[in-house]
Amino acid sequence: MPPRPPLDHWSRIAALRAALEEMGLDGLVLTRRGSIAYVAGVWAPWRSAVVVPVAGEVRLVTSKNDVERVRAETWIETTDSWTRSRERPFPNAVADHLADAALDGGRVGVEMGTADDVGVL
Repeated sequence: MPPRPPLDHWSRIAALRAALEEMGLDGLVLTRRGSIAYVAGVWAPWRSAVVVPVAGEVRLVTSKNDVERVRAETWIETTDSWTRSRERPFPNAVADHLADAALDGGRVGVEMGTADDVGVL
């Protein structure tokens, strides 16, 4: 089987951003595996999120035990981790990235739940 052509992630991000603007949103938080794979181009089997602002850097948060592999496989430069301890749980890590992207005071669409843990956010 011939290799697959590379995905054009920037076209996908541009389409998402256009839809966000049309809906009056400042950003989007994706948490489902399929959505993360579609945007980030990487399989993230642990609780993960991609933060997509209308303008600015796309960010990815995944489990500390898998962050190095995810960093190596995604095109997203800011790839961060969360821990199961009280040190930095998943919702806090996502909130940190919303604040860093100046979205903590804006209108943000949220994909509720994850494929393995519905309602986590």
